[in-house]
Amino acid sequence: MSSILFLGLLPFITLYIKSTYDFLNITIPDSELAKNISFVRNNLKLLSDRYTKGKNLIISHDNKQDEYFKSLFKLKSLKRWNLYYNLGVYFTRQGNIISNTHLMSIYLDKPLRFKEASYEEIYKFANDIGYLTSDILYNHLGVNNTECNNHMFNDLPSLGYLDLNTHRFKKFFTSYIDKEANLRLLHLVSMIGFVNNIYTEIFPDKNVFLFRALYSTTHNTWLSLKKIKQHFEQNKHPNINYYELEEIINKGTHLFPSDFRNCMMHYSLAPDGKPLIKKEYFNIGLPLFGLVESCFNNKSYYEHFDDIFEYSIYLERYLLQFFNIKNKKIKFNRQIKF
Repeated sequence: MSSILFLGLLPFITLYIKSTYDFLNITIPDSELAKNISFVRNNLKLLSDRYTKGKNLIISHDNKQDEYFKSLFKLKSLKRWNLYYNLGVYFTRQGNIISNTHLMSIYLDKPLRFKEASYEEIYKFANDIGYLTSDILYNHLGVNNTECNNHMFNDLPSLGYLDLNTHRFKKFFTSYIDKEANLRLLHLVSMIGFVNNIYTEIFPDKNVFLFRALYSTTHNTWLSLKKIKQHFEQNKHPNINYYELEEIINKGTHLFPSDFRNCMMHYSLAPDGKPLIKKEYFNIGLPLFGLVESCFNNKSYYEHFDDIFEYSIYLERYLLQFFNIKNKKIKFNRQIKF
């Protein structure tokens, strides 16, 4: 179960590496590794891009997973009747969705050629990411203590999983929308559920790295819902509550002004050479040095953190209503300790 946790963290680790190297104006020596890191990081916004691009990606990975797991069975009847599993969904004890195997397939598709990569390739990719992270800590931040500080992280409660077949999706998914849309909603709730229920639980404080992960995921979910609403409207879908969806989208608009959003996505405090932090708010002792205060009329970093987190929970609850979650069917494992 810990593997799904660390795979879920992967896009945020690559976000940290890419942002830090860019901020320090340093090039990652291995060009192929740099491309793979950018690819994994960009998966954080994979469903906020063009709708058809996301649709093709979702269908492609559903087919890949289906063919792989179907090939493991020799009995044709099992294949014909879809009596096998091709999707795993992961939950908290409270029934919140925090990940799924199709999403992990997407995360790892390019750097590892998912289901084809050898043990050595997987190990090398993980080792390279670890090396770059240690390079940042040791050579650029002056961290010399090699011992793991367990007090930096909280232990996590037990997580559960449920095996499914995407050809028989009506018991778990919403019956009145198609499979692709159901899987899209599953990926969205997995991403935002991971941040809300796992990421925020790992850290004992409201640090800046956590805030960036929370902000970027919430923003991308908000943007994705706008595209989903447009898609449903264009196809005149009769069973969607458009008023509710419009209200949810409008509630988040004021949280994502373009200047501040660009700082969170690209880690630049002076886009186009123009500093965003106002002189009267600049304070090296503040998280983000007064950026939040400058962009939101003296609103504190911690107030804004709470507002983003509250809206993120709001989005997650909306998305969860599309799934029929029965806790009794979920298999739970032991607590994960750091």
